[in-house]
Amino acid sequence: MAHTDTSQTTERNMNIIDSQPHRRKLKVAFAYPKLYLGGAEARVMWGITALKDDYDVSLITCGDVNLEKLNQFYGTSLEPTDFTVLRSLALFLLWKYRRAAALRASLYQKFCKRVADDFDVLISACNLCDFGVPAIHFIVDFSWNGEIKQSYDADLVRTKCISPVDNLLHKGCSWVAGKVSKASGRNLFAGEDLIVANSRWTARQMSDKYGIKLGVIYPPVTPNFPRVAWENKEPGFVCLGRIARVKKIERMIDILAGVRKRGHDIHLHIIGNIGEDSYGKSVSRLCREHSNWIIPEGQLFGEKKQKLLAVHRFGIHGCRVEGFGISVAEMIKAGCITFVPKQGGAAEIVNNPLLTYEDTDDAVRKIDAMLRDHSLQNELRNHLTSESQRFSTDSFQEELKKLVRAWLTRKGTIRR
Repeated sequence: MAHTDTSQTTERNMNIIDSQPHRRKLKVAFAYPKLYLGGAEARVMWGITALKDDYDVSLITCGDVNLEKLNQFYGTSLEPTDFTVLRSLALFLLWKYRRAAALRASLYQKFCKRVADDFDVLISACNLCDFGVPAIHFIVDFSWNGEIKQSYDADLVRTKCISPVDNLLHKGCSWVAGKVSKASGRNLFAGEDLIVANSRWTARQMSDKYGIKLGVIYPPVTPNFPRVAWENKEPGFVCLGRIARVKKIERMIDILAGVRKRGHDIHLHIIGNIGEDSYGKSVSRLCREHSNWIIPEGQLFGEKKQKLLAVHRFGIHGCRVEGFGISVAEMIKAGCITFVPKQGGAAEIVNNPLLTYEDTDDAVRKIDAMLRDHSLQNELRNHLTSESQRFSTDSFQEELKKLVRAWLTRKGTIRR
């Protein structure tokens, strides 16, 4: 049974091997297929930051690594010399082709296996990765398990028209990918690997599905938000994150449209890149239809994003199949009273039934009640200020260091 409890690691297990003067640095590899600008990537950026001084760190990935952009987005200060990027030419070339997703995934697993023996510690920063040897795996969502996803959001079961060319290419890639991946097949739940959840909610889903108990390490959330007095904040809402169907942008718009019908002059800033895919176009259309109160901000970074969050009173989140919801943690750290679905890890962040909703009507009722009650607003603000202390880059880095040391101790690489 895979299990970790980093809280039980004692100080005597904390001796870093590199403190011995003539011993090489141990080698740690983070595996992450592609660094976009999402919540899970924060774990990679702050994970490298946490370990780079004590270990020789590498990143196994595909495509480009725009370090300047990533540093700006996540508040890190990594230099190119802080870690090594490992990728194969085939993966680099294939990454741009959406239609080759199945083949790319299997080739990525194969590449991870090929380099695995070069490292003392292997960390899959985004869900499970079969390295061929025991490793540490962070569960961040259930994109790899449709059964769990669909049990929380039936809307994810959708029909899609696929062209004959796409269908033929998909079948071809899937066939080749199957041939590539059959060489694997390790049971990652057999107990040799260490699997960590990003929330208690995620851990419960894994326990219910696979009967395994996981430790929890919350993702790192950048703390640098300006302090703005409540009376100087705008009485509007913000939402942020990847603009994708699973994020339910249309649900948030429906909710706030209902709140406006109850007489509240509120507005919404949508922070995130709205793409040209079918869902992005539908979100753009909704923004145009409600242009008097919806402001699409596009992708914001660093101080611009932090300032926009800090000068607004409220936040809203729509995804029901969220393992954690780092954007929710950012909103509450910025001082926003934030409403989230009852399902998923985001409810664990706000930790208050007055801030969680079952459906659109429930959300409208709760937001309306909050807007009419200033004393309730003060109570919720104080509550969220307290809750936000649980999520920080410092605590994540310390917990990750403990986890790696405990793993090396368990392997016998370092002594107790």
